Amino acid sequence: MSHARTEPALSASTQTSVFTPQRPRLDLLIASALVLYLELVCIRWFPAHVVFLTFFTNTVLLGSFLGMSVGCLAASQKTDLIRWSPGLIALGMALALITEGGANFFQRVLDVGNRASPQLVYFGTEYHFNDLSGFFIPVEAFNALFFFLIALSLTGPGQEMGRALNHVPNRIEAYSISIAGSLGGIALFAVCSTFELSPFWWFLLVAMGLGYFVAADRTASRREIR
Repeated sequence: MSHARTEPALSASTQTSVFTPQRPRLDLLIASALVLYLELVCIRWFPAHVVFLTFFTNTVLLGSFLGMSVGCLAASQKTDLIRWSPGLIALGMALALITEGGANFFQRVLDVGNRASPQLVYFGTEYHFNDLSGFFIPVEAFNALFFFLIALSLTGPGQEMGRALNHVPNRIEAYSISIAGSLGGIALFAVCSTFELSPFWWFLLVAMGLGYFVAADRTASRREIR
């Protein structure tokens, strides 16, 4: 009987230890800073290379909010979403650079705003007559691709932030730490802007933040196997 009682407790402990932060307050501070900093980096970098994103100015912002929110909702899931974030960010950047390099081609095949006359102007594109026999892609569908890539990239940091929030017992303390981390992320990007650092340094800081959580999750997984 005693063995029957203790077995579920051991099972529950095994199930939750994988995603239990070892340093919830520090993790919460770093995760909150990473979310805000990565959001600002995406808002600044992606529209600069994908001119079509500027037609819907809140695409990157809303994608970041969605990814962060979904990540927080997935805080109790065993899968570590942060491991997918580096690849998703790299994929989004690669597609953005391809779009920038082939801007002339995309201007010919993208239907921007379904323009019926030359009087309707979108910055960055010229009016062209849509041949009904040609192939055109709505720019909304094109932007949706980057919207979901950015959202998926933010789910990992959002999940880590949600996990850390759940393991700080005092709610006021938890939200205070989260706000402090968010302000730190904003300040960090402001420093990068002040010193006119190149995007290489922006994303290097992102990689360092992601690497912190990837390493922590792998350590927790190894501890669980033992």
